[in-house]
Amino acid sequence: MLDIFLFDTDSDISKSICDICTEYAIRSNSPAAFKAFSEIPESICADGVFGREAALYLVKGCERCISLAESIRRLNFQNYIILLADGLSDILNYTSAGLRPAGILMKPVKYEAAERIFIDISADLKKSRADLREQFRFKIRAREYTVPQDAILYFEAVNKKMTLRTAGQVFEFYMPSEEVLKQLSPRFVRIHKSFIVNVGHISVADYKNMTVELDDCSVIYISRTYKVNLQTALAELANEKSDLR
Repeated sequence: MLDIFLFDTDSDISKSICDICTEYAIRSNSPAAFKAFSEIPESICADGVFGREAALYLVKGCERCISLAESIRRLNFQNYIILLADGLSDILNYTSAGLRPAGILMKPVKYEAAERIFIDISADLKKSRADLREQFRFKIRAREYTVPQDAILYFEAVNKKMTLRTAGQVFEFYMPSEEVLKQLSPRFVRIHKSFIVNVGHISVADYKNMTVELDDCSVIYISRTYKVNLQTALAELANEKSDLR
């Protein structure tokens, strides 16, 4: 479960929600840190309390909740916000103003209502993390890019610069090969000191001439050092396809 931050000026409400979160964490076997704040700031930033890891924020409906929500999302776009509403007016006023909460809890908060939202958020987070793992992330200057791993044909390292090639795009950025491999799925294998290839896009592996041909007709040389790596990866891919039949 995500770490939980609560912003509400009512100490009784805060204690009740803390008890609910603790009970859910125990029942779901999902330990989580919980911290309550009796004041509602206009914004927060990454510091010793709030990190950049995804977290769950429960926020009392009030005039400051919109600007607070914006700063929460700036910390991490995967952060979840739950609106704590005193009544229908809070829901109408703050959701229409752009709060865009992941859920709404009416006060006094009941365990069953909170549990339903927590379960939905946990499922969504699991899917989001899986989706992110399937993306390759890198920076060019100060701008961050993501490319679906399935779309990547290969990486080529040249003069300290890494080139990422898809069927229709080429990106150049700085990242060591070891760091590139840490992000990638087992479908990617190093076949040469300069090349990391997506075996799912290999159309021909020619061990006589020590080359592979990719879907876009690119031809890449295989280093004898990495030949076994390639053979193993291709065998595993063949087994996966056989299991799906």
